[in-house]
Amino acid sequence: MAFFSPALGLWGQPPLRRTVVEVGSDAPIAYAHVYWLHAAHRGTLTNSEGQFVLGESEVTDTLVIRHLGYASYRVAAGYLPPDTIRIAPQALELSPVAIYDVTGPAVFQSVLDALDRNHAVEPVRYQAFMRNMVYDADRGKLHLVAEYELEAFHHPNHSVDLHISKARLRTCSAEGKHHYSGDNLPLVLIAVADAHWDNLYQSALKWQRRTLKTHEIRLAGGLVEAGRPVIQLDLIPSDAGKHPFFTLYIDEASFAVTRLIERNPGGRVAEWTFQEVRQKWYVSSHHQTQVLDGLGINERVTIYHIVPTGQKGSEFLGYVGTRLRPVDSYLGAWDDPFWQQYHHLPLPDWMKAIVAAEGSK
Repeated sequence: MAFFSPALGLWGQPPLRRTVVEVGSDAPIAYAHVYWLHAAHRGTLTNSEGQFVLGESEVTDTLVIRHLGYASYRVAAGYLPPDTIRIAPQALELSPVAIYDVTGPAVFQSVLDALDRNHAVEPVRYQAFMRNMVYDADRGKLHLVAEYELEAFHHPNHSVDLHISKARLRTCSAEGKHHYSGDNLPLVLIAVADAHWDNLYQSALKWQRRTLKTHEIRLAGGLVEAGRPVIQLDLIPSDAGKHPFFTLYIDEASFAVTRLIERNPGGRVAEWTFQEVRQKWYVSSHHQTQVLDGLGINERVTIYHIVPTGQKGSEFLGYVGTRLRPVDSYLGAWDDPFWQQYHHLPLPDWMKAIVAAEGSK
């Protein structure tokens, strides 16, 4: 499969920095997808305060911002607002599926039947930016922030060749130093767990054997997201203390999974989003929060970028994991050019002073 490459202008200009807020309230819009129209496979997310950094494109390109519950925003590169972008809330309209005589299990079976067609991805290589943060629930204390650059090669048989090419860490409390000591957080396990989700079709067998027996599958309705009809399915566990709760957003035309939310009994909430490239759906982002005993909240954000590859993947038929010992600390300024233009997510403002103070010690 030949992927289109980003325009040369993306790498020769300074990055674009803006804040995305809601029209009227000026409330920040967190984790919205932001990308250039002609390089959609190299986008980014807004952080928890609505801020993003995106490599500049050519003046003929168009910036696109998408978030469930908001009108899709498009503006030509030459007409961008100087600092703040405002997008309007949009009532989620019902699509025709809401009046169809269909059931949740029937739609779910259609998703399973189409998983191979939609999510059995061609051999593909990702570059991914991952940030891991641990902080108190009231945000009064930041324990640590770590960032990684990953490369993962995917083949339809679910094999992965994983490389962790860059990493940096700043611990900001005694608890954070203890939490990152020894093998408390093996980097490779974090990375592999996220990277595997691109091969979503491999979950079909597990879902067929378990989910149909352990969950009620409820059709929550039909929506229109960014102009496309989307079906929402809720998979409700019969034993909420044992099994996770799933919400699936499904493209009505193809039955591809565009968004997957998993809520586990232990307090972990994870969301994956997928993007369509030439009739295949590839992972584009992962966002997860989990309550840690005695530490507060562990939040992780991963942004995936598709990069061209001509390899057929035969050399990756066996499972491969690459270990890298985490760095002990990072003394440089956290807003320095440690990352390339696309491999970056702005730190929320409330963290910046804390991280800067720790770096000066």
